[in-house]
Amino acid sequence: MANILVPFDHSENAFIALQQSIYIAQNNRVDIEVFHVINLLISRDIPMEWSDDDEKAIKESLQSKIDVAKSMTGCSSEINISIFIQRGERVAEEVLMRANESDTVVIVMGTHGVTGLIDKMMGTNSLDVLNDSTYPLLLIPPHWKAQKINELVLAVDLNDLVTITQKVNDLKMFFNIPVKAVQLTALSEVKEIEKRQVDGIPFEYIDSRIDKNLADNLRDYTQNLHNTILVMFTHPRKLLQKIFSKSLTEDTAKVIEIPLLTVRTE
Repeated sequence: MANILVPFDHSENAFIALQQSIYIAQNNRVDIEVFHVINLLISRDIPMEWSDDDEKAIKESLQSKIDVAKSMTGCSSEINISIFIQRGERVAEEVLMRANESDTVVIVMGTHGVTGLIDKMMGTNSLDVLNDSTYPLLLIPPHWKAQKINELVLAVDLNDLVTITQKVNDLKMFFNIPVKAVQLTALSEVKEIEKRQVDGIPFEYIDSRIDKNLADNLRDYTQNLHNTILVMFTHPRKLLQKIFSKSLTEDTAKVIEIPLLTVRTE
């Protein structure tokens, strides 16, 4: 059975990510695993030791959050939501190792947006997973209201779309919803081209502004889309690229106002 892995840190963002995962699971009858990392680095600083009773209390708290999320989303008893607790020092690494150990298809995480905590919170968790994950990663922005998703919208170059149609069809099958592809352009002669199909995937050009970067154009385009996930395909990045440059996907993740699904092309 395909799984959705939800890293959970008891934050409001994580709770919204859990709710959104339940809506997705209800649409395609997959399992959810709520994954919590007991951060041993924190216990070194306090200091304290984690006992079996502590883990039991954490599990009970997680189950309580799950019960509330199920009630708020009208979750049926057919959806299986399990809990897994792991001790570790680096949350992102633990998340990816757990994904490798389980039947994970998609990781779902809440983000904290552009705030004073962006480097501390999003930079050390969500973006670290984004940069290193070979699994599709669904990022849920702050202030998002979890809801049923009706469409996947791919932001992709037309030339690239023909090379990833199988991955697109796999996503369509997993989420069990329609998908379309768009390419942002400021060239009027290109925008006049009629809509087309690429291996059955609807494609069209969308207006963009030359005075804004691509991430901001994507935010503007998607801010009026409802019940939609934006999909971006990413390429593996070398260490120096991660250190000295930001990716378009990272920039989009920081400003987007709807869920963003990132998928590795290789």
